Formats: sequence, C-alpha cells, structure tokens
Amino acid sequence: MSTAQPLPAAHRSLSILVVDDSPEFSSALAERLREEQHVVCTAASGREATAILHSIAVDVVITDILMADGDGLELIRAARIRTPAPRIIAMSGGGRFVTATDCLKAANGFGADMCLLKPFSTGELLAALGPAGQPPRSA
Repeated sequence: MSTAQPLPAAHRSLSILVVDDSPEFSSALAERLREEQHVVCTAASGREATAILHSIAVDVVITDILMADGDGLELIRAARIRTPAPRIIAMSGGGRFVTATDCLKAANGFGADMCLLKPFSTGELLAALGPAGQPPRSA
C-alpha cells in the first residue's frame, strides 16, 4: 500500500472491522486505514468477526470471502441484520475451487455494498470507503 496522503478537511473517521485469515494482509490493511485516521479492529475469521459485531457497532466491515473458520458470506448475512447495518466491503482473491469473481458475485447477492478483487490498490480501497468517510448506510 502506498504512502499516506494528507486528510481532507471534511474527512470523517470511521470505525472499521477488517476480517481476513491472513494476519499479514489484515495487519497491513489495518495499518493503512489507521494512517487515514480510522479506528480499526481486526478478526481472523467470520466467527470471530460475528462475535465482535455482537459487542460493538462499526461503520464498515471489510471482509474476505473465503476463510478457514467461518466464511465472509455468513458474516455478511450476520452484519445485515444489525441496526444500523454497517456498510460492507467484500474482498477476494479466489480459492482452490472457486474464482474470485464468483466469490464477489455471491457477496453482492448476500448484500455487500462494494466488492474488491485482491490484490487491490490503496486508491481502490479508499474509493470503496466513500468520499470523506461517508457515514454508514441507513438500515
């Protein structure tokens, strides 16, 4: 991910939950989001993320689709019943028996607001978050 740019005056800090079973990927993504002044927590599985969503409210969930312990589609379903529902950004690089495109189509069908194909750029990530830290979707 690239070097941080200065924050625009209208920037709004978001609370973001990053979910990925690759600790290296999720740490790098969380660090980049913190550089943008967002409050970030991470989870290594859909199950862990669902438990976090039961204890705190977040503005945005950024989740991988294919994970070893609870997939991102289950997480999207669980997040959608929250009030207010967070915006959901699904990401995938595919898997052994399924393409990334198929994963992201399924995520869209489950209610993801945006889908990113791994690997993605910092610009694509920031665009997915919306202009100036747009607030979460209304329920």
